Amino acid sequence: MLETDVGRPARAQGIQTDALLRQGTLEYDAGNLEEAERLFREALRVRAGSPEADGTALVSTLIALGQVLVARGAAEDAHDVLTEALRLRDESGESSDADLVVLLNEMSRLSLAEADYASAEPLLRRVLAIKQAQGDEHPDVATVLASMGAIRMALGDLDGAERRFRDALAIRERWLAPTHFSIAATLVQLADAIALQGKLSESITCHQRALAIREPMLGAEHPALRGARARIEDLERQEREQPVALAAVPWAGELMAIQQEMSETDPRDQPRVTPFGRAMRATSEGRVAMYVLAAVVLLVVAAVGVKSYVGRKAHDSPYVEAPPGK
Repeated sequence: MLETDVGRPARAQGIQTDALLRQGTLEYDAGNLEEAERLFREALRVRAGSPEADGTALVSTLIALGQVLVARGAAEDAHDVLTEALRLRDESGESSDADLVVLLNEMSRLSLAEADYASAEPLLRRVLAIKQAQGDEHPDVATVLASMGAIRMALGDLDGAERRFRDALAIRERWLAPTHFSIAATLVQLADAIALQGKLSESITCHQRALAIREPMLGAEHPALRGARARIEDLERQEREQPVALAAVPWAGELMAIQQEMSETDPRDQPRVTPFGRAMRATSEGRVAMYVLAAVVLLVVAAVGVKSYVGRKAHDSPYVEAPPGK
């Protein structure tokens, strides 16, 4: 009799919580985020007060509330709620891998939105481990790898970004149709990563492949494709100019050596120089200095261009792939 009396409120609380969660989900799907938040908070309050409350139940409710807060742009509250959900999950170890993936995904998405790439990466590594347990060739593995590649690129690790994009592309090319949009997205990511390493010819090829996939779906005059064609033209221009830039390096060294040799010569060992000869020598030295300066400026401009492009792609690239789950 005592167990029945105690169990009735617990069952009633469970029914009430489930109803609140269902209604909150409907409001969330309908875009009524404030009402969804209210319902999820009420569900959390009821569930936390239940004598049968456990970590698993609380985690799922906290995840639902956190998703709404992320959608509302309440980053600080969302971070607190999702962090608490992860703490409870790790302590109990009772929730499913599916719930954990959703939780880690939401937390990484939040970190990416705040450009906190260093915090997002360990979260995605946990997601990757879960997905790889289903098989290294699982399509979801490619999604996580592409996201991790974007993070590596944002952190300036171009080699690490390239490896992850290549792995993601290899998986997608084995599992997806050759004209799948995800293949095009990965090709663009890879193209940007290798272009910054000077692999311009391969980058152009990747961009052209991506353009051929996207054009039939979006139409030749789509703004994104106009931008893609402009990017290819820019890379082709850089490729044409690249030999000149590379050749400037030995010129600079040789000319600097000549200039140093001229400056170290003892003037007493030189024959008398006429005014005309002095003018000619000044012209020659000026030409050497001009060549050296031009070479140095060329190298500085190239370095600044790469740095500017890395920063721009890290924050503005329309091709950065969000973590899986949405």
